[in-house]
Amino acid sequence: MGTVIGIVVLLGVGWLIVMARDRFWKGANQHVLARNQHLEGQQLTHERLVIGSAADPDALQDAIVRGLALPYDKPAAVHAELFQGPVTPGYVQFCSGTKIMTVFTAGMRIESSGAGGSTLTYQVEKWTLSDGIVAQIPQLKFLRRHIEAEARKLDPQLEVRTDTVD
Repeated sequence: MGTVIGIVVLLGVGWLIVMARDRFWKGANQHVLARNQHLEGQQLTHERLVIGSAADPDALQDAIVRGLALPYDKPAAVHAELFQGPVTPGYVQFCSGTKIMTVFTAGMRIESSGAGGSTLTYQVEKWTLSDGIVAQIPQLKFLRRHIEAEARKLDPQLEVRTDTVD
């Protein structure tokens, strides 16, 4: 009986050491070692891109989806890759991950804005952290930059702004 209790105590102490180490590195990365990456990741996940365009909502969605040309299936690779999630009229989901795990999902909504134009909103919906830092920052930046670029190809006069999301 004493041996079982000893093993349980040893496992508990080991678990506490691992948790303390992980918290230390998370804090060190966020505040010292990778502070700029942490701030950039927080900005990308807590801002909403809003685009006002004179283009028709369906034409705008089609232009962006065709322009990005992301695969529809989760990649089988070990390294996370971008792919396109569900597409419905007025909504497109963009993701990064593998068959085993999705690292982030971002949604693009397009609505009619009354005067024949449309309003596009893009924001990160779910994300994961790696050592306290938002994972896949380059892919998040790629999507945001290319969504705006593809929309601008269709309507060079579009209006772009960002809103803070809680």
